[in-house]
Amino acid sequence: MNLINSYVRKAPFSWFRSGTIDILVEDEWQRRENAEIEMDWNMLLKGVVVEAPEDASLLSKALTHPLANYINEREDDVDLRFSFVMNEKQFENTLSLDAAGLWDAALDALSKKIADLAGTKKEEIKQGVEGGIQGLKDFLDKKRNKE
Repeated sequence: MNLINSYVRKAPFSWFRSGTIDILVEDEWQRRENAEIEMDWNMLLKGVVVEAPEDASLLSKALTHPLANYINEREDDVDLRFSFVMNEKQFENTLSLDAAGLWDAALDALSKKIADLAGTKKEEIKQGVEGGIQGLKDFLDKKRNKE
């Protein structure tokens, strides 16, 4: 968790105090007139404890509270699985995954999954998760640029 916290400084990831996160993404391409890419994401949280920092804003605490409660109430691992489909046209003439909308699609699917599990609205969760996704993108960019 220390590695992620050193790069991802936004909620909800910055609120993770202990444990590990394993992320697996599997994709399957369907060749048609316009190819579709089905992506299955699995985020396995092992021993993760979520705790809001004292200086977190009330809005940030309110948006991330359902996720924190859901994770902290579990005695076993938290398995967040979600899927979405992208069309090859979304990747045409784009220079980055951001431009293709990959991160927006992942954010939307993850927010829906967390909202379903936590019993809240997707829009409320999405605002809190959005910052964490941005931090994760920054982390992956830094790792990729070092190699």
